[in-house]
Amino acid sequence: MRILITGGGTGGHIYPALAIANRLREENHEILFVGAEEALDREIITREGFTFKSIPVLPLKRRFSFSIFKFGIKFIMGFFRAFPILFNFRPQLIVGTGGYSSAPVALAAYFLRIPLLIHEQNLYPGLTNRFLSRFAREIDITFPEPKEYFKKRKVKITGNPIRIEILDRDRKKALKNLKLYSGKFNLLVFGGSQGAKAINYCLAQILKKGLLEGKGLQIILLSGFFDFEYLIQAAKSSKIPLLIKPFLHNMADAYGAADLVISRAGATTLAELTACSLPAILIPYPRATRRHQEYNACFLAKEGAAMVILENDLSPERLADSILRLMEDRERLKKMRERSRGLGMPWATDRVVESIYRLGKKKAEKDRKGL
Repeated sequence: MRILITGGGTGGHIYPALAIANRLREENHEILFVGAEEALDREIITREGFTFKSIPVLPLKRRFSFSIFKFGIKFIMGFFRAFPILFNFRPQLIVGTGGYSSAPVALAAYFLRIPLLIHEQNLYPGLTNRFLSRFAREIDITFPEPKEYFKKRKVKITGNPIRIEILDRDRKKALKNLKLYSGKFNLLVFGGSQGAKAINYCLAQILKKGLLEGKGLQIILLSGFFDFEYLIQAAKSSKIPLLIKPFLHNMADAYGAADLVISRAGATTLAELTACSLPAILIPYPRATRRHQEYNACFLAKEGAAMVILENDLSPERLADSILRLMEDRERLKKMRERSRGLGMPWATDRVVESIYRLGKKKAEKDRKGL
């Protein structure tokens, strides 16, 4: 089959798409990605060996401004740019994983009567997926809660697809690859594919004040590119063993080494944490659409797999105290790990791929017959 995958703008949309694409590539299906011209999607997707085509499109601002006219112009341009891509590739199915770049492509595909499957990662559905749901043949969701936002007959609970290499974790191998000490408590800190300024700043203050020194831990910090140099400077006076990188492509090593994670609460991050049975302190991004990260984080906390600190309540002292309390309470940490494992859905990719085969099969048969 020929499958076109669209969606992106953040790692939360890109990585589920890549998990699906890699699984389909194993079965020798043809894959094409389409996304925004100026997003980080191209670099990540082409690095994985997939073809990427771009269209002009901009995100929609949540409050009214004159930028809405620019958004409208770009949307129309992206919509018409999608048609030659669709005519040339002739996909049997469109898979949308959310994000503003998927809407023009999916809408053009609807006019060409190409089946559309969308995947929603969050507890609260994004604006794009809510818009596209009326055109989709099927809506695959991660959590049961989004059912109320979509037509029930279209909904299937699949979980959130994750990269298969994430599951291939080996602590000894990870420590060796990352050049970390063995026998220490490993704290993994990251804010998503682009970093998180609030988390980075808070950790910098913890390092400067020495709040975690002498506690037998080492830190893996994935800062994003914007705050990398700032954190390198902040860490110079720290006695804690540190690995600071702007980005890490092989997250299996980071997860494999980690005893505790501090992160945002994007759906893809949480899917990976639970698949890897990792306990976490979650600091949801407060300006996410309709506070969906806060809903995601509270769901995990309610299930006993995580602690939540809202960004408004975040301080170096509070974060350091939360880390130390969990380090000292190994029984609680063990229970969090067990609860995290219970929420994990490592088979989610296969369930989405089953839907793709079912929906794309009829179109593929018609194409073979020349109908």
